[in-house]
Amino acid sequence: MQLILLVKNIWGTSYSLFKDILFKEIGSYSIALLCVMQKSMNELETAILEEIANSNPELNANLKAHYSVLRIIGRKYTGVGIFVNFKYENLELTPISANHLGGNAELLIPKLEFPVTYEIAITNGMIDFIELVSNGGDWNGEFDGFKLVE
Repeated sequence: MQLILLVKNIWGTSYSLFKDILFKEIGSYSIALLCVMQKSMNELETAILEEIANSNPELNANLKAHYSVLRIIGRKYTGVGIFVNFKYENLELTPISANHLGGNAELLIPKLEFPVTYEIAITNGMIDFIELVSNGGDWNGEFDGFKLVE
């Protein structure tokens, strides 16, 4: 959470939530805090991005520069996979010269029968999302471990 401002208490409650601002009463003042629910990449998403960078040596350094400023804005579960959507904290990067990129390694998740397909989608030189698709049935995105196998 980030401290935004200190305001005179006019809301009359100890806690109230208005959109993304949390107001907390402290004495005769309320502190307004912006609730920044920054979603962090999990270990699977990080490993996929690393694998894609390592599988594309001509773009490796540029991809890693992009990865360092990506922030997740949402995960959409499709029933057979996931879209992990990104935004950038810094737009002053060399554009990536591809429309989509995948890795060379197979992604194995123990509770799934078949390998998971994965790639990043790129528009105007910027990464939009990671797409993961189970290749054999429903998957809610949960995993209890994984392997990337060459």
